[in-house]
Amino acid sequence: MSAAQPKRAKTVLVVDDDPFIRATTGASLRSRSFKILEAGNGQEGLDMFQAHGPDLLIVDLKMPVMNGLELLARLSGETPRTPVLVVSGEGGLDEAVEALRLGAWDYLVKPIVSPTVLLHAVDKALERAALIRENEDYRLNLERQVQQRTLELQKANRELEQQFIKQQKLGIIGTLAGGMAHDFNNILSSIVFSTELIRGSVGACETPDPEDLERILRVCQRGTSLIRSVLHFTGKMHEEFTHFSVRDTILETLDIIRGTTNSRIEVKTRVDHHLGTLFGDPVHMQQILMNLTNNAIHALADTEEPCIEISAVGYDEPQTDIMITDPESMLVVISVSDNGPGVPEEDLPKLCEPFFTTKPRDEGTGLGLFVTQKIVKTLRGKLLFSRNQSGGTTARVCLPANRGRIPDCVECLTIPDIRGNAERILVIESHPRGTRLHQLLPDQTRLSGPPGRNSGAGLRHRAGGAPGF
Repeated sequence: MSAAQPKRAKTVLVVDDDPFIRATTGASLRSRSFKILEAGNGQEGLDMFQAHGPDLLIVDLKMPVMNGLELLARLSGETPRTPVLVVSGEGGLDEAVEALRLGAWDYLVKPIVSPTVLLHAVDKALERAALIRENEDYRLNLERQVQQRTLELQKANRELEQQFIKQQKLGIIGTLAGGMAHDFNNILSSIVFSTELIRGSVGACETPDPEDLERILRVCQRGTSLIRSVLHFTGKMHEEFTHFSVRDTILETLDIIRGTTNSRIEVKTRVDHHLGTLFGDPVHMQQILMNLTNNAIHALADTEEPCIEISAVGYDEPQTDIMITDPESMLVVISVSDNGPGVPEEDLPKLCEPFFTTKPRDEGTGLGLFVTQKIVKTLRGKLLFSRNQSGGTTARVCLPANRGRIPDCVECLTIPDIRGNAERILVIESHPRGTRLHQLLPDQTRLSGPPGRNSGAGLRHRAGGAPGF
């Protein structure tokens, strides 16, 4: 172990115009291992203080050039924690009060009857100064600990919010699964019905009805669109911030909602064409809309003619009843309204509070709208609730969107007409009927030939393995 560092000797600056007083005071303090500095007037004392930064000052009041009170006034702003003892033989009560007001820690009257009195005053002042420094160091250290702990709690809170968002998303996925089963049963029923009609026509040597073929193609496209929308929502569990089209994201979400909502509930929609863009995670937008819709569906459980109205409206001009954080942006208001019994007026301000719910205890946790509000805030928006005059509740999401435009999904997905030139394509599909996809290729691209042979006409190779299409 290294030896303990020796304690630094305390430095005392004695400011007095009497050299005898400086000498006797210095001798008394040196006997206690103090380091002594001497100054003959206030100006010298100020210069030495600024040059050496002593631990304690002993100041006379009556001095030439600059007296003790002037020195105290000059030092009061520079050394609030350095103890100053005033030693004076000519000052009265008024000067003593003024000295203490200017920052003196103690006032001693000359002549000092014993060095013990001076040493006691010096020890008491230095002890008090040490306690003040310790308290300030403790306070600063405590503030740092509080700040560090606050940052840790904020980080933990953000992580907990992300867990809530993911858990809510998993709950929505479970709701989607039941709704998709119903929708896909309808799609398959339409395909089976149309296929039976076509097979009957072929069996009777008649030309199949084009409407039956068109119906099969149409429902297959609907199934593909629904799967694509759901996979886009469920396939991302981590945030991916980007610029996205508000309208395209809402339309994609509405496809999911229409396909997974009970057919007894009428869903009315209205989406403006120009809704601008947002910077954030588009899945957050989907989650907001789907959660508000699920809440509306739950509120319609006992309604005879249940109906949900979903709208997305863009405003270029400021709206007096709705304030947004960015006045330079356009205002987008997404509304979800139901015709259920509605929420009591006194409960509207509580809807986004954690663990507050109007559902039965076994059906709700009270975190759905709390998490939804957090997601809305990530998009710099506000979530508002109101009662409808005709009954039911309306939830409004107010967002500041950029006026820029991203190409529509239809434009992005436009497939150019690509023709082949006798190239060979290898189709690998585990399902035996999957290889019939080659029949959809143009004649000049589709090649045929016995499996395993490379004939002049080309090669169509069927092999089991991982699904390729």
